[in-house]
Amino acid sequence: YSGNIGFLSTSRGCLLKDAGCDFCTTPLIYPDGWKARSVEHVIPEIRNLADSGKKYVFVTDDNFLGFSRKDLDRGNKIIEAASEADLKLMIMTTKEQILKARDQNYLPNWSGTVFRAFLGIENGSRDAAVDIGKCSARNDLNYTEKCQDAISSLYDNGIALFGGYINFNPATTINDLEKSAVFLRE
Repeated sequence: YSGNIGFLSTSRGCLLKDAGCDFCTTPLIYPDGWKARSVEHVIPEIRNLADSGKKYVFVTDDNFLGFSRKDLDRGNKIIEAASEADLKLMIMTTKEQILKARDQNYLPNWSGTVFRAFLGIENGSRDAAVDIGKCSARNDLNYTEKCQDAISSLYDNGIALFGGYINFNPATTINDLEKSAVFLRE
């Protein structure tokens, strides 16, 4: 690609099909689950992107920060390498990993490097999120509050939100739409 935008893939897949979100195609494409490339394998690509004049890099992973603390630490090291190379990243991840990154005090260091984070919120109503098969909402009674907390944590650290959102399905109620409207407005 010409210009100052580059692309980077550091992992593939997401949760296994049986544990994933009902509407998502990623588990069908990668049935073996989430697999990550090592930091040592990714760093030369980061340097190559910087050396070729790229400034903005879209990390195309469905879930760049993975699911565990080890995965989060891996992502943080990649972000540190991008910072050293003066690259700006857009990442995709989960609200859970953003909240863990906040608790580990990673987010202040990401400011200025991670310019945008895509979070698959899917719906502002926990009940509607469960109805469409959002796996992280199923057993989380505080789903909506955690989504709001993750979004606030991003904004508090100068990272813009790019959210995935499913507004309607045949089972959506007026109450679900009202909850989602309030969530989006707030």
